[in-house]
Amino acid sequence: MSWDEFQARAYQDPATGGFIYDGDQTAYDLIDLGRAYDDYRATFDTDTGTISQELIVNLANGQQDKWANPTAVTYCISKKSFGSKYNEIVATVEGALQDWMNTGANVLYTHVVAEDGSCTSRNTKVTFNVRQDRSTQYYAKAFFPSYPRNSREVVISSISYNPANLGPWTLRGILRHELGHTLGFRHEHIRPENLNRQSTCSTENTTWAPLTEYDSASVMHYPHNGCAGTNTGDLAITALDAQGANVLYP
Repeated sequence: MSWDEFQARAYQDPATGGFIYDGDQTAYDLIDLGRAYDDYRATFDTDTGTISQELIVNLANGQQDKWANPTAVTYCISKKSFGSKYNEIVATVEGALQDWMNTGANVLYTHVVAEDGSCTSRNTKVTFNVRQDRSTQYYAKAFFPSYPRNSREVVISSISYNPANLGPWTLRGILRHELGHTLGFRHEHIRPENLNRQSTCSTENTTWAPLTEYDSASVMHYPHNGCAGTNTGDLAITALDAQGANVLYP
């Protein structure tokens, strides 16, 4: 697609000024969104329209994008932004995190309740913060471990509270996907095994490395937006997802 089409599909977050594209991917500003578009264009062979580059992990400066100390990751949950939903969100985030920890991977995220009253992206006493957004443009968004502190946020849209908006998904399932990003995992549907058989799914960049064989049912795979995922139920961690988590965090 053209730059104008790419930009038009992105949603600008009024709270940060950043952009959200491909469902839950974040660009810090318009310049960063331009880099994302350049990466998108670079994945295509313009003569044939096919992908020219072959559970996957993000790469930052050529290295696996993961936590150096995966058992010391801390977070807060904003009491102010969630209001009456606060206790529900606390339990749902903890449940989704427990699902990843149940894979046997060597990760431990700790909720620092004492920081929930001042839980913003400016709080450096925790690794990341969780807050609400009232946008109707996306379900939730997250980050990769290499992001700077002011961009390390898990943001949940209020539309994700209404089951009628989610179809077969639950908020816990959506958070399994988003928290997978915080561990370093990329969208499974950008792999060539998927993209070579259909062309309507969004593509991102090629700065990733495979951890397992392709998994069309992965919790990190979009089943919608023409992405040809095979999971028809909630976003659930598969056996291959668990294998990939243990490869990255043994």
